[in-house]
Amino acid sequence: PYAALLILEGESPSRAKKFLDQVLESDTSAYVKSRADLWHGYLQLTSGKPDQAETHFLEALELTPKDAAA
Repeated sequence: PYAALLILEGESPSRAKKFLDQVLESDTSAYVKSRADLWHGYLQLTSGKPDQAETHFLEALELTPKDAAA
């Protein structure tokens, strides 16, 4: 997703967060939301916020408990 590219390239963390928040607030599948939570977690880690990252990783796991990536 575009937000992931922004995170990986260090382009615009605030724009990436905005895109991820929109996905999490949308009416989409649990799988898509779990991916957004994973990327949100990575974003929080790169921003030096490990506690917030853990929250997003756990939310991703709750949404797709059988997904190895979560």
